[in-house]
Amino acid sequence: MAISQDPLRHLGERLTLIQVEYPFPTNDRADVLFLDEKKRFYVVEVEVDVGPHDLPGLLQAVKYKHMLAVIHGLSADAVRGVLVARNIDPAIELRANLYDIECKRVPTII
Repeated sequence: MAISQDPLRHLGERLTLIQVEYPFPTNDRADVLFLDEKKRFYVVEVEVDVGPHDLPGLLQAVKYKHMLAVIHGLSADAVRGVLVARNIDPAIELRANLYDIECKRVPTII
């Protein structure tokens, strides 16, 4: 996955890769898990395109952010949840902001 191989280029940050397809005890898998420069978890849910009624990717990002916080005994603020797609509808981005999920538009999703 291109995002995991070159996060600076695709996400605009220097990130340290922890794992692609990070497994949770619930049998969920986050697409990519990084550490950011402040050593915070940075969990990524990748979608191709997110329309105004496409909630699954956002729901997954919210779930992964909070599951990592619980697993590691951290506050939710100590974990960054990120929804990545080529296109993200502004309505979804507004909703994501309510739940502290970052949205990143990446022209090429591989």
